[in-house]
Amino acid sequence: LWRTAPGLDVRIRRLTRDSVQEARRGDIDLALAPDLAALPPIAGAVDLSEFVQRRLYDRRFVLISSARRPRRRLTLEAYAAADHLVVGPDAEGRGFVDDYLEAHGLRRRVAAAMTDFDAAVQVVARTDLICVLPEEVVRSSSAKVHVSKPPLDLPVLPMVLLWLPRDTADARHRFVRDQVEQAIRACHGGRP
Repeated sequence: LWRTAPGLDVRIRRLTRDSVQEARRGDIDLALAPDLAALPPIAGAVDLSEFVQRRLYDRRFVLISSARRPRRRLTLEAYAAADHLVVGPDAEGRGFVDDYLEAHGLRRRVAAAMTDFDAAVQVVARTDLICVLPEEVVRSSSAKVHVSKPPLDLPVLPMVLLWLPRDTADARHRFVRDQVEQAIRACHGGRP
């Protein structure tokens, strides 16, 4: 990126519930985020309708457990009864999986919550906790974890590149968007 655009300043940070306001102020120019439309409606969901969205790949979810104590083919009831680690933007300890469990009349115990996917893989590798995470996050981790299919039918979430329409025609912005898209697609083997 810097070979073709010397002097370009890049800041990469986690998106929060305040990111939409930050984008409106011009503090965020481009974001990669899941399109949450496939999930059950949740209170406080962020409305992304004012953003231009470019679909880059599909996010699939896997269940991870420690390689030393792998959890293979859990029933839905055994899954709900296990101790969970949940990753969320504010570490509240509730995620979209809870909505799916509630639809089956079940609840889970969230023993730990955090905001970082990579750290979650490391924690699960060293504990008896289980966690549902994006497959691409687990694949990129060096931690030794057992990966299996969750006992819930979880949706595939499109991952989209987001920006405000005011930036669409800007040549520099278009250049950065295209570079980011190429890098992300390369990480996913060019497949959606």
